[in-house]
Amino acid sequence: MPVPASAPSVRPASRRRHPLRRLLGYAHAYRQRIGLACLGSVLKKIFDLAPPVLIGAAVDVVVRREDSVIARFGFPEVSQQLWVLAILTLFIWGLESLFEYVQALIWRNLAQALQHDLRLDAYRQVGTLELRYFEDRSTGGLLAILSDDVNQLERFLDGGADDLIQVTTTVIVVSGLFFALAPEVAWLAMLPIPFIIWGSLAFQRRIAPRYADVREQVGVLNGQLANSLTGVANRDAMRDFIETFLASRGRLPNLLNIDLDRFKLVNDSMGHTAGDQVLRGVVERIREQVRDVDLVARVGGDEFAVVVPDITLEGAHRLADRLRRSLEQPIEIDGRAIPQTISIGVAMGDD
Repeated sequence: MPVPASAPSVRPASRRRHPLRRLLGYAHAYRQRIGLACLGSVLKKIFDLAPPVLIGAAVDVVVRREDSVIARFGFPEVSQQLWVLAILTLFIWGLESLFEYVQALIWRNLAQALQHDLRLDAYRQVGTLELRYFEDRSTGGLLAILSDDVNQLERFLDGGADDLIQVTTTVIVVSGLFFALAPEVAWLAMLPIPFIIWGSLAFQRRIAPRYADVREQVGVLNGQLANSLTGVANRDAMRDFIETFLASRGRLPNLLNIDLDRFKLVNDSMGHTAGDQVLRGVVERIREQVRDVDLVARVGGDEFAVVVPDITLEGAHRLADRLRRSLEQPIEIDGRAIPQTISIGVAMGDD
């Protein structure tokens, strides 16, 4: 179960535990509901396996009549045995439907509750991290954890966990019946199971790297979307822009690098929501000063870059001065004026 960073209450050794054990440890407050959901899945599968047994009992009644298995329980006449089978059929189908509804309801509510708690805890944990934590990490990767991974966990609890329990129950119940009724052939029926388990584990190991690649691409897309929502490019988009410019012009474009000097103080004193508002205000002011052909990119937590394709050194200094004067105007958030100081560096592509 991926988390953005280890919480203070989590031991480092917990990262080495199996994900299911980590999930159970996190969901300690829900263990009673998890137990009820598991019990409902087991009972539902047991009653789901009962109809074939009833069919076998019906065949036994038709063939052996007064010598059938049901006759041994005090129902010697065939009509009585058929009534017993009819009553058992209604009883079993009713209980199967009941447990199917109950276990699905418990699993669904449990999945949604855990998803909600996990997402809130993840957001709280991200809110306590220092800004330097985000400098060498992809925003898209964090978004993939907070959104996609948590949603995957919800889908697992809403369907995958029940499927695993029912498959396990089927193997145990069917194996028990085989060994009880026909032990001489039961081992033949069970022989493929180790190979099936080995094949499943081998397939999981083989597909894991592909899943990791897909997840990494999802993180990249999430990062592009996150920066697109603020109207700026990300680091990768800026690199592609520079490489394209270099290939077509034979030189590097001009670049202005902007650092927000007091941004960490805003995050620490007013929270990340206020910090996000400051960033949006900064982006709006930068875009007011640059041209349509210029590229604005966010390259760090409090660092922006403006790629200026064609400009003189004097023009770059004038642009830097306009940006400084605009960005150092206080940004109003919730009725408070937030002052900012910035540092701007200029790099000319033909230097």
